[in-house]
Amino acid sequence: MPYKEQAVNGVGVVRVTKRRRVKHLKVRLDPRGDIHVTIPYWLPYASGFQFAWSKRDWIAKSRTKHIAPSYYAAGTRIGKAHVLEATDSPKIRVGRQVISVPANHLPTDSPSISLQRAGERALKRQAEALLPKRLEALAMDNNFKYKDVSVKKMTSRWGSCSSENDIALSIFLIQLPWDLIDYVLLHELAHTVQHNHSPQFWQLVENHMPDYKTRRRALKQNRPTLIPINEPSMVNI
Repeated sequence: MPYKEQAVNGVGVVRVTKRRRVKHLKVRLDPRGDIHVTIPYWLPYASGFQFAWSKRDWIAKSRTKHIAPSYYAAGTRIGKAHVLEATDSPKIRVGRQVISVPANHLPTDSPSISLQRAGERALKRQAEALLPKRLEALAMDNNFKYKDVSVKKMTSRWGSCSSENDIALSIFLIQLPWDLIDYVLLHELAHTVQHNHSPQFWQLVENHMPDYKTRRRALKQNRPTLIPINEPSMVNI
């Protein structure tokens, strides 16, 4: 299905998808808060981005109210790629897109250490495959330079930048919507120029991301931990 993605001021990154059988515009948040707009095939993409902007208050409120469930069940998604699958196998295994879990371990709201570790392994694979490429693209687009990037389990922060301009990113970052991920990445890139949180630092961030304050507020609604994903929210017109 044809689609386009674009950053909408005050909203974030929006994906607009055209569908032939759709008669009305529809916006939804997927389980991690990414914004998706579906429009009739004959409408221009601009109408979808404008629709997302018109629903910016609903989107902001929905993200704020979003509370991830504390349970793990078959079909629960971990990060952007892995799904829990109940099997007859006695061991928990992490595949390319599936985390196979013994059926008698699911559903549960008190995951075992093994299940938590499996989820974290899945996040690490996703983060290593996606985040360095995204960081490189943002650095090139905004004329930043960094020395190296690593992905690791960090539970007290989303990312960091050393005095040598080595950037470290939390595996839990991959669970966030892409517009919030981009905020964290650009935040760390800005630290390659300003190794502090001075007014000059925040001005630098704003120069490259004018809506960073909106993204920063949304980021505060999340924390670096393993979060099983629930059903999406949706609104029609």
